[in-house]
Amino acid sequence: MNTTQELEDFMSLSFPMNVEYDITYLDIITSQTKENTISKIYAYYLDFRKSPVISNWFISSLLAIIEEKSNKKLNLIEYVVFLEHASLENKGRIDIVIESFISKSVIIIENKIYHWLGNDLNNYWDTFNYYSEENKVGIVLALTNLPSNNPNFISISHIEWISKVESLIDPSKISVREKIHLEDFITNIKYITNQKNMNDNVKFYLDHSKKIEQILQFKEEATRYINGSISNVASKYNWEVYGNTLNYKQIWDQKNDVRVFYTLFPNEILKDKILKIVIEIDGRAREHYDSLINKLREDTIFDTTFIDTKKQNKNYAHLGYVCYSLEDEDLNNFESFLSKKIEELEPKRNLILSKLIELGYENKKTI
Repeated sequence: MNTTQELEDFMSLSFPMNVEYDITYLDIITSQTKENTISKIYAYYLDFRKSPVISNWFISSLLAIIEEKSNKKLNLIEYVVFLEHASLENKGRIDIVIESFISKSVIIIENKIYHWLGNDLNNYWDTFNYYSEENKVGIVLALTNLPSNNPNFISISHIEWISKVESLIDPSKISVREKIHLEDFITNIKYITNQKNMNDNVKFYLDHSKKIEQILQFKEEATRYINGSISNVASKYNWEVYGNTLNYKQIWDQKNDVRVFYTLFPNEILKDKILKIVIEIDGRAREHYDSLINKLREDTIFDTTFIDTKKQNKNYAHLGYVCYSLEDEDLNNFESFLSKKIEELEPKRNLILSKLIELGYENKKTI
């Protein structure tokens, strides 16, 4: 079987779903994996004074896992949550302590994200020697079930706890804001767990890495073909190509510093077989945008083929664009196709440039 046939057979396989990650508030403050931040969020959700409903989901799910893993059935009446609780003789700080003075019971939690478990768990355990063995439990809370060096500490993963919480959630019992914040935290725990553990996507890649790399080589070759075509068209007009990603490429008259130019989007060509050509202005030309766009609309330069984009900010403005669905023949002769479309657009670009000059714009920057 030849390589091409092997790759075609491979492409017919059922691929695992690629799960897109939603940005959360923890991403915004770059605290996705900070143990202190994660501990504070757990403490907040465990506090029945903050939210009796959510705290019940968190504590009841935790107690259920504890009973399942240790056979201990703790009774926590009016418990209090402490962070960075001083251990016996101040030898350390316990990440989270859930303690009930009424029922004389305690849960000792060492929270681990990416750090090693080097804590003195014996010292943490002995901190609460005034409680009976049956009324206290230690937990190593980690991204995986991390074995502890103390038999009194059970291993619980973040995802175990969060999944149990998730199964209890009733959105009708909490506010919209509470729901958003809670979903953000759950999303973050799932994401950092996914980074740590083998998942379907990682396994699929490892099982098929050779073929995937071969396919990526085809993509690189296709990318070179499209970028090469763009460069060749630019050279035809003695223009330069600007942009070092596939998100966009700009072709412009750098020699004369002409700030009316074309912007192309290679990713759309490669992924969707769509060629979009934008006439854009920036720099000194952008200063005249308001007057320019009014003139262009008065002169009815825009129509069903050259579309008014209205996309702009203080640095640049997309004036208008044309868009083409690329057929196989167009792609087979992409340089020629692109060159023809640029040639068709040149009268519009030159008209825009002349309108700018009327408004006081000068082509070449004077020093």
